[in-house]
Amino acid sequence: MMPLFIVDLRDRATGRAAAVRVTREDALLPLGALLDRVLRTDTEAVVRAGGLAPEQESSLFRLQDLAYPVRDNGDLADRPYRGLRWRHQHEGFPYDLRLPAAFERVRRGDAPDVLVLPLQMDRHDLKYERTWRGFHARRFHRFRPAFAQLLPHGRPDSPDRAAAYIEQTARCIWRADFENYSRFLPHGIPLKTGDETLERIAAGGGGVCTEKVLALKLITDAAGLDSRVVFAGPHTGRAPLPLKKLRAMLNELASYDFTYARRHMRYWDHVALEYRLEDGRRLLVDPSGGNIPFLCHPAGPFLDRRSGRRDVPVRMLAVAEPVTYHRVPEKLGLDFLFAWETWITDVELMQVFDNRLGLLVCRDMFVTPVVTGSATKRVVAIESWRRYATEHGLGMAVEGEPAGPAEAARFAELEALHPRAIASCRAALPGLEAKYRAYILRRHGIDKPFHADLMVLDRRPLGLSAEDVGAA
Repeated sequence: MMPLFIVDLRDRATGRAAAVRVTREDALLPLGALLDRVLRTDTEAVVRAGGLAPEQESSLFRLQDLAYPVRDNGDLADRPYRGLRWRHQHEGFPYDLRLPAAFERVRRGDAPDVLVLPLQMDRHDLKYERTWRGFHARRFHRFRPAFAQLLPHGRPDSPDRAAAYIEQTARCIWRADFENYSRFLPHGIPLKTGDETLERIAAGGGGVCTEKVLALKLITDAAGLDSRVVFAGPHTGRAPLPLKKLRAMLNELASYDFTYARRHMRYWDHVALEYRLEDGRRLLVDPSGGNIPFLCHPAGPFLDRRSGRRDVPVRMLAVAEPVTYHRVPEKLGLDFLFAWETWITDVELMQVFDNRLGLLVCRDMFVTPVVTGSATKRVVAIESWRRYATEHGLGMAVEGEPAGPAEAARFAELEALHPRAIASCRAALPGLEAKYRAYILRRHGIDKPFHADLMVLDRRPLGLSAEDVGAA
């Protein structure tokens, strides 16, 4: 019996994967020519021909524009990105694109053998060459049906209509959960692109600030509106933006080790968008949600240094901090988003723990995992949080831990208000535990199980109700 030839593709940074069946003749081609046929094909036609499982069609489509640049009209370019490497998925050695690749045989007694080529897409040496408008045009055209209900009605064919279009879209995204939990659900992605974030929002989820900004930018790029990424951070209003330092950090493609750059990272702790309308108006738009107030206001008071730049008070738990927005060169802002999507190792864990965003931030509650490797450390960690909650008058509950009547009642109230979100946080814990274990093994060489408890902190201090607490 003639064996089956399967090209198993996986992107190293995101984990996106697709297994494509090819012919024997294609399998004998030099690897570069084989990949050109697989990644420059009509994915829907491949499914119809039986070469790809229907549930993997969108993954293959997204792998294509990770490997190939996209022209402004949304078409794939003729050649892949410079610096793209293909490696063996398990052994890590690089392939020579000029030579046919050796498929690996999987023997099956009662069916044709399968010859598999396990390829890993390594984008570590890519440069910042994405054509964002073309990339967004391609993704918007392909995935629009999945999030069509989120799109505003009408066309932004005048400045006033454009402003209304932007505000309506941004509010819809702002209302969605400010969450990290979707990254740890089955088939979760370390950092979602704009189309993937919109799919999650349509399904009842959400994203963090970078993901929501990408979602808003994708829609408004498709509508032909001009937007620029804006950086923001706490206590950054007095000093000028350290542009050279930020650019140098993004240019360190080899490591992205920010250990000695913490004081500069606070300048891009948060992102938003500035829109430039045809009549000269500029709007600062922040669709993040969670503990960030909705912004769709004239940009001058927030971004013009001559006006003093208005701060926005933002409170995660007990203490409000002044957050200042900063204009940045367009390329720096886009390169930042590309870097976070592509090169930051364990970005999902960094957002949960290092950036202290937990799994979910709402107007009235903060949900975070307490991850520990022993019973003793679990007790210490929970008690530390309990002292913090007591000091600041916040209600606190840890699932599985005894709670007083007041704490139990407040948690029950919060769960009743957000049943789907808290259920999603629970469902994310096994995936988070697995990723945390893999991180510790890779970083410290220690392989041990970790346990994650779900902790809820009530963001309503001093007995205030949910209605009394603003978004900030």
